[in-house]
Amino acid sequence: MRIALFADFNSSFARDWAQTIAAAGHEIRPFSSTQADTDLPDLELPQVWPTRIRSRLAGRGRTGGHVSDRPSRARFAGVELASFASTCAAARALRPAVERFRPDVVHSLRLPFETIAMHLVGLGTPLVGSVWGNDFTLHAEHSKAVGYLTRRTLAALDGLHADAERDLRLALGNGLRDDVPTLFVPTSGGVPTDELLLDLPKAEAKRRLGVAADTTLVVNPRGLRSYIDTESFPRAGFALGSETMWFVDVAVGQREGWSHNEQELHLSSSLTTTGRLNRSELFLLFRACDIVVSPSYHDGLPNSIAEAMGSGAAPILSDIESTEHLISRSNGMVFDVAARGGAGDLVSVLERFDRAANYELLARTNQDFVADAFSRAAVVDAVDDWYHRVVERAPAATIA
Repeated sequence: MRIALFADFNSSFARDWAQTIAAAGHEIRPFSSTQADTDLPDLELPQVWPTRIRSRLAGRGRTGGHVSDRPSRARFAGVELASFASTCAAARALRPAVERFRPDVVHSLRLPFETIAMHLVGLGTPLVGSVWGNDFTLHAEHSKAVGYLTRRTLAALDGLHADAERDLRLALGNGLRDDVPTLFVPTSGGVPTDELLLDLPKAEAKRRLGVAADTTLVVNPRGLRSYIDTESFPRAGFALGSETMWFVDVAVGQREGWSHNEQELHLSSSLTTTGRLNRSELFLLFRACDIVVSPSYHDGLPNSIAEAMGSGAAPILSDIESTEHLISRSNGMVFDVAARGGAGDLVSVLERFDRAANYELLARTNQDFVADAFSRAAVVDAVDDWYHRVVERAPAATIA
């Protein structure tokens, strides 16, 4: 099967999806909605220069149960309009190249705005989309225009992928036909467990980061997003940080308690904050950590949490619907991030969990859980079956 993948290839999600499609035995041709800085083979770039502004939509995160520095409705709408226009320009510019490829399926990551843009371009070949995170609960709800475009696009799709069963239900309420083939797998099309540092002993990973082998390392990889509580984790770090428990808050825009150069990421404090880490640094941190925390108010299946669990970390996650996909086999715990004093609840849960934890057993349990349920090897057959179901039920392609 020939599959055209239209996405922002600056994103690791898009590059991982391309590998999953190839692993399923299909011919993949990547088409980027932005001027991507990647060496991915055969990547088609638009002959326009779309603005990379989507990351601004995430806001600055929620603190103490309130929205902090979140964009106003007017500013949000303006940013979304600019992002939508640039993605549509890329889709139009790439249409001739897509037509020359003659795909059996066009897969667009993600709903806002690559899938919407490809629907409006109207290629006449089966179109599937991906939805995750806040596509319904932030983008579609915050903007009437995006909500309308979301419903219009969902009604026309030939297939939909989501990283949470909740989003598949929301899609049905937003126009998706109930006979359309759907797929529930992680955001990236499967956790790339072959890239995780599973052959590296955890003690050695900690040593490389400057952390003692018997220190419990706790990591929050979620960064600053409008649906993430940004106070509970640092407050837990201030309350519990010590020689025996270290905390790392990733991608929060500050760099405290660590040294960084081309050779190494080195922690030097029991409460560390970092800017964005590259993939190799993040995977080393995941291999070293004992507990991974997600203080989100709503979510899909966070790729960073699944990758950390696949590296051997135990999850401590906010008690929301999508955590049911990740908490199993007594492999972690939940806490109430939305409750008044949510930071105190996280402190209490971390204390109880750390006292009773057998981290060696938890590491094996979580590695096996992710490998069995969410790794690329575990989901590739479901991905392959989904594409075949889409082609079998969709009208014949009309690309000339």
